[in-house]
Amino acid sequence: MRVLLVTDTKEWAEDFKTMGTSDVNLEILAVAKPDDFSASRTRAVEPDIVVIKTA
Repeated sequence: MRVLLVTDTKEWAEDFKTMGTSDVNLEILAVAKPDDFSASRTRAVEPDIVVIKTA
């Protein structure tokens, strides 16, 4: 599963990267700050899912 993470918490992004299991292989495409997040950026990396986490 190709994932785009949008978060303002670097520690959370690092934790998320370790969540892959044998059933779900997570490929982190990019980590973006909420201020940098845009629809055009999302289309550019072609994720299967966008995960948004703010503090």
